[in-house]
Formats: sequence, structure tokens, C-alpha cells
Amino acid sequence: MDIKLITADNNKFYDITNICADEIILTSTVCSPASNLSFGIYSKNLEFNISEGTEVLFYAEGKAVFKGYVFQIQRTKQIIKIIAYDQTRYLKNRDSFYFRNVKASEIIMNVCSKFKINIGEIDNTEYIIPILIEDDTALWNVFEKALNITQGVTNQKYIIYDDFGKLMLKNVKNMSVPLFFSSDDKTMIDFNYKTDIDSETFNRVKLFKHNKDDKVCYTAAEEQAESVARWGVLQYTKVIDDELNSAQANELAKKILEAKNKLNSALSVVDFGKIDIRAGSSVGVKIKLAQGEINSLFYVRECVHSFKNDQHTMKLELGDI
Repeated sequence: MDIKLITADNNKFYDITNICADEIILTSTVCSPASNLSFGIYSKNLEFNISEGTEVLFYAEGKAVFKGYVFQIQRTKQIIKIIAYDQTRYLKNRDSFYFRNVKASEIIMNVCSKFKINIGEIDNTEYIIPILIEDDTALWNVFEKALNITQGVTNQKYIIYDDFGKLMLKNVKNMSVPLFFSSDDKTMIDFNYKTDIDSETFNRVKLFKHNKDDKVCYTAAEEQAESVARWGVLQYTKVIDDELNSAQANELAKKILEAKNKLNSALSVVDFGKIDIRAGSSVGVKIKLAQGEINSLFYVRECVHSFKNDQHTMKLELGDI
């Protein structure tokens, strides 16, 4: 297995690949921009210093995969366990923000510049956000809110990630990897497919708002009769803005019902590792089930690469694009 793990101390670089204990794990998720690399090294006869802030570089299959900094160290008698995060870990910093008539991509570039976060390719998010005000908020949450506003208007989903020391903003449609996972392929190790109507599935929507006496009163409702007959009543309720009129409330109820009257599903795949895949990548999947099959394009919600005993495997948590 072609991998190399390097640390930097006082401008000197040390190849620690041969003193790694057990496995090296690289994790990325769309729920947080920061990828992390976890590994252990044997402490006996360690000839260099490794401490919080030490730079860590990881290469696999001839590619520069991870650049980050040590944030956690756990020491035992024989092994030092380390967790390093890439530079987007610094998006946990907090500040207050006021933006008017700017794009999400412009917000990201502006904030990164102020916090000395290196940027790479930033896709143009195009939609101009009229106003965005946030007090005492993490940078990541500001970025996430701006991108969610943009997605709500344009239906375009964007992913933030670090590419070996450069923050990237990419439309998920531009992150397609030319790979197709099939249950007929003998290289697929396993898959797990779960469906449910137990969490976020609703087939009746009722919206309320406050009247002049500050009492909550009914204002709009929508129901999908066929779904109710099949699954029983699954009701969603929400108190809405008083300024919405009846027509707007009814339209909102229809949109909520359309979004939530569906079967929830979760799909994960375990396969031999492909280093180009990370959280945010889109991949094709075809899996035969006892009833029907899955045959669609998914985006990777979480990606865990494992390097152990000369073998590279990965587990992917997938979501609908």
C-alpha cells in the first residue's frame, strides 16, 4: 500500500509511516467542514517532538490527501494517539457579522481573508442575499446559513472542504467521481440500506399563527389521503409568521407536505478504498434488493478511509442529491 505520513517540527520533516501503530483513519463529513486524520505511533525511541499544532501531511496512492495540524494527543505506555484537523477546523471561531446584498461565495472569501484561512477554488453561488446578520456565531454556521439560503432559492447545493491546505467551495454537481458501486461487483464488501417513516415523515400539515389576542389559532392545513391510508396520520405542526396571509400560508403548507410526505432512507456502502472520494463527492450506486433495486446517483454525506495491514477500505454514508 502506497502511503506516507509526515510531521513537521521546527521546519524539519519526519517520515513516521514506519512507526505507525494499527490503522490510519481519514474522516470527512458534510456536517462539518473539517476533515480529521487519526493515527497512533509507537513512543519508544521517538527521536522528534510532536505536540499540539504540529503540522501533519498524509499522502496515499501518489496523491497529496491531507494537510492539517495536531489538535488532540493521548499518551499511553507504548502508543501516542493523535488526531489532526485540516485548516477548516478554524471555522469554529466565533464573531458577529453584518452582510447586505452579497453572495454566499463572497461572504466565504471575505471571512476567510479576515481569519487568514487559505482559499482555493470558490464556485460562484450567484444568488445575492439581501441581508444576513449574525451575532456571536461560528464562522462555519454563518457559511452554512448563507449556503442554505442560496439553496432554498436556486436549488443548488454547495460543499465546503479543504484540499491540502486550500479551502474549496464546490457545487455538489461538480464533485462527481466516475465510480459506480454495484452489488453485482465482487469488490463491494457490504452495504446497509434502511427505510423508515419514524423520523421526519409527515402526511398531514397544520399551520398556526397568533391572533389579535395573542392566542394561537388554526390557519392552514394540507393532507395526502393516500399516504394517510397507507401509513396512518403523521401530523406536522408549526407556528408561522403572523404577516403571512391565507394564500401564503396555504402555499407554505403545500410545500412542507411535498417535502415531508415521503419514505426516509439511509444507505451506506463498504468497499475497497478510492482515495478520490470524500464527503460531498457524488457516486453512482446499483444494488439489488429482495424487492426492487437501488439505481441512482448519490452524494457522500460521510466518508471514512481506513489504511491498515496494507489494505485500504472505505465506508460511505450516502444521501440523495
